[in-house]
Amino acid sequence: MISKRKFILILTLAFSSILLVSFLFTTKLHLFWSTPWIDVPNHFLGGLILGLVGFLVLGHHTRKISPRKKVTELLVFTLVIGGLWEVYEEVAGLTSLSDSVYWIDTIGDFIADALGALAGYYYFLKEN
Repeated sequence: MISKRKFILILTLAFSSILLVSFLFTTKLHLFWSTPWIDVPNHFLGGLILGLVGFLVLGHHTRKISPRKKVTELLVFTLVIGGLWEVYEEVAGLTSLSDSVYWIDTIGDFIADALGALAGYYYFLKEN
């Protein structure tokens, strides 16, 4: 029987591989710039990955804490990393604060990140 920790690591690796291929594909074809919604699935998948990583890093697979605290910790973890990604996008010139839809896009990205993290959390909540 595979341990929960190993299972989470395998899922994380699988989802990370899918995200990497998706990111490279959409970047190579310039889809991020021509198709406004294309980054939403990537952010959801990124949030799911961060939720899984957070589950391990925060020790949620072994710590006995309330579900509310687990959700709060996972969301904060995911949104901090998601925020750092948004800063990277700005610094790397992938987006611009002066773009009229910047804030709407960023809020949508954060929502997709959070929904991905919650999807991972609720999967493991259901399993326990």
